[in-house]
Amino acid sequence: MSLDLSESATEPFLNSYKKLSDKSAPNNWMAMSIGDNKLVANGEGTGGWNDLRAAFKDDSVNFGIIKVQAVDEQNSVRDKYIFITYVGSGVSVLKKARVSVQKDGVSKLFGGIGCFVDFDHEDLESGVKTITQKLIASGGAHKPNFYDFGGGVKQTCDFHDA
Repeated sequence: MSLDLSESATEPFLNSYKKLSDKSAPNNWMAMSIGDNKLVANGEGTGGWNDLRAAFKDDSVNFGIIKVQAVDEQNSVRDKYIFITYVGSGVSVLKKARVSVQKDGVSKLFGGIGCFVDFDHEDLESGVKTITQKLIASGGAHKPNFYDFGGGVKQTCDFHDA
């Protein structure tokens, strides 16, 4: 059975993303997982990377979006939206086999995503560094001093590691 991505099933997630992408709103993350062939809300909020990580379930296929701010010396702040796929350690082989198709369908719901990152249980520990490296590699001429992942989590940029 395929994942229900109908308008009525995805409306709450689109509303959460609208809040996340509103420059005047404090929200900087949202998380969802797959349950009974539909998306299930895991949470949303203002606490950044650590809160997003805590919202991921180890027995599920999870998707999350985090707003990361690229900050440079001139105090320019640019929002970057990162789509994360996290496959928990307790996910069955059959569910893992469906992830790529499900990820494609879910990610297409959200416009303006600048970077896509896949994590499993072990990779999530180094997630901030992994995301920073991907952002640096895809950043073009804009060279921020650091990326702010919210909740006090910041990662300085080393352009020689990209």
